[in-house]
Amino acid sequence: MPMRAWPLDDEPADDSPPMRTFVALELSQVSGGPMVVIPAGLDTNGVPFGVQVLGPRWADERLLAIAEAIAAVTGGFQPPPGF
Repeated sequence: MPMRAWPLDDEPADDSPPMRTFVALELSQVSGGPMVVIPAGLDTNGVPFGVQVLGPRWADERLLAIAEAIAAVTGGFQPPPGF
């Protein structure tokens, strides 16, 4: 689900992008499949972004290996400028 980060003081509405981001979290909880968020870099405004990866049930170790491989390619977490 590609989307930009939203301000922390923004109160999300039921149909807002922040609320829609919880769909992946709910899918993970209902299915029992593991989910991991991987830092993927900085956008053109210098804001960090990540990728959520959802795996099949009981595939935690495989999913973590995939996450580690993606993080190695993307360079892992990069703090925004000035932090």
